Amino acid sequence: MSDSRSLVELPSETNNLTQFDSGHRKVPNIDNSPPPAKQRRLIQFLRSSRPLRQLRTNTAAMLALVFICLVVFLAVFGSTLAPHDPNAQNLANSLAPPGSEHWLGTDMYGRDILSRLLAAAQVTTVAVVQAVGIAAVLGIPVGLLAGLIGGWVGALFSRISDALQSLPHWFLPSLSSHSRT
Repeated sequence: MSDSRSLVELPSETNNLTQFDSGHRKVPNIDNSPPPAKQRRLIQFLRSSRPLRQLRTNTAAMLALVFICLVVFLAVFGSTLAPHDPNAQNLANSLAPPGSEHWLGTDMYGRDILSRLLAAAQVTTVAVVQAVGIAAVLGIPVGLLAGLIGGWVGALFSRISDALQSLPHWFLPSLSSHSRT
């Protein structure tokens, strides 16, 4: 039985790839020709922007993204934003409370805590980027190899990974520090 509604075709430069009926439902394309380059790029852009739309609608994810961007910004520009030298000692100003000169106060040696936090953020950010980079360089090929080969090789890599994850976090660094003596 045929539908009495007429088909409305979207205008295109070369051919009509998508057809809609008057109820705005998609009707399958009659010809199976590939879409033109402009439409392929548009489709690819729309597909790639979906995760961005989901990220923008998730409030917790946006707050986390803003926080991470703030930490990275402070790590990159922390040395120029620091109000004092992070290692300069002033014993007369020891354990000063937060105020206009030292926003977060001073430690027991009179060093500005805000300046020290900004300097530490720089070192920590570099360490995090290095750790993630090393984990990606080592982990991705091993995971791909285990997944592609499978069988006993995949099981072996899985057991090694399980064994490493079962160790306490303090144990592996202590092993590496004892091997240098």
